[in-house]
Amino acid sequence: MRLHLLVVAACAGAFPTYVSREKDGAEAVPPKPAYYAHKDRSSRDRFAAVAAGAAPKNFTTLEALAYAQFRSPICHSVAHALGRRVYAEARGAFATPADRLDAALAACEYRCTGGCLHGAVAAYAVATPATVDIPQTCARASMRRILPFGECAHAAGHALALTLSEGAAFAACEAQRRDPSVAHYCAGGVIMELGDGFFGGARAVGDRCGGLPASARASCFYYGLRKEALRDRDLAKVLRRRCPAPPAGGDRGAYRSCVYGAASGLVKDGMTGDLGARGAKSCERHVPAADRPHCVDGLMFRTAKYGKAGMVAATCAAFADADLAALCRDVADAGMYTRRKDALMRDYMDEGEGG
Repeated sequence: MRLHLLVVAACAGAFPTYVSREKDGAEAVPPKPAYYAHKDRSSRDRFAAVAAGAAPKNFTTLEALAYAQFRSPICHSVAHALGRRVYAEARGAFATPADRLDAALAACEYRCTGGCLHGAVAAYAVATPATVDIPQTCARASMRRILPFGECAHAAGHALALTLSEGAAFAACEAQRRDPSVAHYCAGGVIMELGDGFFGGARAVGDRCGGLPASARASCFYYGLRKEALRDRDLAKVLRRRCPAPPAGGDRGAYRSCVYGAASGLVKDGMTGDLGARGAKSCERHVPAADRPHCVDGLMFRTAKYGKAGMVAATCAAFADADLAALCRDVADAGMYTRRKDALMRDYMDEGEGG
């Protein structure tokens, strides 16, 4: 029997437990950006002078990385290129790609919310002729000291997109379906690396996402709908426009993936309690009861990593349904790249029993 079916809430309208207690227990917890602000405090005056144009940059790659962190504590995307440079610069000192990867991971740490590390993994993939072996790469001691397995899978997705055709990259992620969270995070890395061009100018999101392997659908809707959701700041409007509920016997997994994408897009760049609370109310008013956990998952996906103070409490308190409020807290507590949400991942792949 699957873990997510072991515990069922007793009240009316309850749904299976979607967040297990069995995974991630011994995994690394990456530090928050504030850790690096403290670590770099001796460089603060120099960085401020450079930012003001009063001093030349003349940065080494690692100094440039620390400066990027100073300018913007998240700085994720810009650090991908710096991670590739860190890996390249290890070439002279370390003989094998694996040794260079270990050195790059030690240098990058978790700066720029993992952006440097993601870039280093991508550079390692380009330097090695074989397809990235996700379990092997993510089990490396140098990786496990910094990243949980799920986020490593996302970094591997970036690498696959750089080394394989689009179809082959998604197939490599799909091959991890025995660990559905890993397949999901991997696909997100592929789509993020491919960029906006992945959807084309018309942004035919539904057709594009519907044509992908099932493990990629939820990530696809997240990246496909986030600009629209950010622009409208109205979850109900995006749900009506992009996520029509399927008829009886229709593809519930695709619908739930769309709901997740719309909800996660809503709070992507506005991780505040008021916006989260509005999203919570929209989840309950505009999403069928069996699919509301997936709306919760979308709202809470990024909060552990990027949420503003008080966002989780305000968002979860806005749910009238006590089970949804509890799930909201559980998803937030589990973290952004947790593998404790396999039950939700199976639902996006239309493998769950939740409806």
